[in-house]
Amino acid sequence: PEIINALQGIKSAQGKARSALGEFDLNVISKVDSRVEGYYDGDYFDVFLEKPLQFLNSKIYAGYRKSEQDFPLYEGKMKTLDEGESVVGVQLSLLRNRNIDPKRLKLQNSRLKVKESEQDLVDLENKTLKNATKAYWNWASKGFIYNINIRLLKVLKDQGKAIKKNIANGAMARIYLVENLQYIMKQKTEVLKAKQKFEESALVLSLFLRSNDGKPMIVRGDYLPPKISVDGTLNPETFINKYKNILNLNPKLRKLTLKNLQLSNDELLARNSLIPKLDMKFEVSKDNGEGLKSLQGEEQRVMLKVEIPIERNLGKGQIQEIKAKRSIIDRSIQFKEEQLLVKLKKIITRIKTNKQVIQNTEKELEFAKKLKLAEREKFLQGQSDFFVLNMRDQNVVNAEVKLVKTKYDLSKEMAEYRALTMSF
Repeated sequence: PEIINALQGIKSAQGKARSALGEFDLNVISKVDSRVEGYYDGDYFDVFLEKPLQFLNSKIYAGYRKSEQDFPLYEGKMKTLDEGESVVGVQLSLLRNRNIDPKRLKLQNSRLKVKESEQDLVDLENKTLKNATKAYWNWASKGFIYNINIRLLKVLKDQGKAIKKNIANGAMARIYLVENLQYIMKQKTEVLKAKQKFEESALVLSLFLRSNDGKPMIVRGDYLPPKISVDGTLNPETFINKYKNILNLNPKLRKLTLKNLQLSNDELLARNSLIPKLDMKFEVSKDNGEGLKSLQGEEQRVMLKVEIPIERNLGKGQIQEIKAKRSIIDRSIQFKEEQLLVKLKKIITRIKTNKQVIQNTEKELEFAKKLKLAEREKFLQGQSDFFVLNMRDQNVVNAEVKLVKTKYDLSKEMAEYRALTMSF
């Protein structure tokens, strides 16, 4: 569900970016001016197509306007010949707003926010893979421990049958049967505890294991793998040498970089407000039909508009604020990089240690099994004690459980390592 929500978050950001692009949509603009009373009876209407462009904050337009009857002298620009006037023109910014303006800032930053949302998805997918891997091997290890305890319980029960025969033959005292029953009851409790942990781990795993319709699935015990198998082909040391690649792939760092780019755009707009404004408009118009001679023919016009900022506190204040924010992000990036390097080195140290512990525990298990077999031979020959034999069985179980837990620890660290290095 979280990943589905992240995908919807991307769609939402894409919608905002598309909305920002709407600032450059083609528009139809029309105006009607009709006098209903008064000395003058002039009527006027126009219709224009207007298209804003991103280049030089420009705008192109084309249209048609027409007037009828008489207008006062101060509205003489509204007069046209009887077939109306056609107009085409272009407007652009030569200084302020030439490279950036609020419309383009909104569009550029909204596109960067789409990339931010995409990094949120990458981060969440990576985190989900890490947590799912941990949940899976936690479930597997709890299942192995449960099976180990069941096997020990079976050994104790089989041992009880042998003890009963020895008691019947007079080879053992009856108290040994009571002692074995005590061990059996203790082991039954261990089996119940192990079963509880196994079932609980299956519930956690169900948050990641889902049916085709998205419902959590409780995994069955017979799905257990033959062993905890951790991919040992990965060489963590090589990633220290490729540390810059790791930083480039890290979604949290990429998000900070994207925020910095947005602030860079904001700073460009703030600096833009300090520049004088010089807008130019070039327009060609032509009246058609009969009417005043002064309106006949083609007209070409160039219009300039100048605006010079005197007090520039707004822009300077914005620049000061943005620089401070960028400085904060730069330090955040630096500290995040340092944290990642330290975390990577710690994980590599743990991986190395866990591999050595696994080798030691495998040897420990091997020795425990040899001692158990030797002790059983001695017991059958009447040279050992039942208590010592049981202790040997328990030592084997303890070593098996320890090995499972250590392999699980290694699988957790490998999951952390793969998440950190973006190598899932």
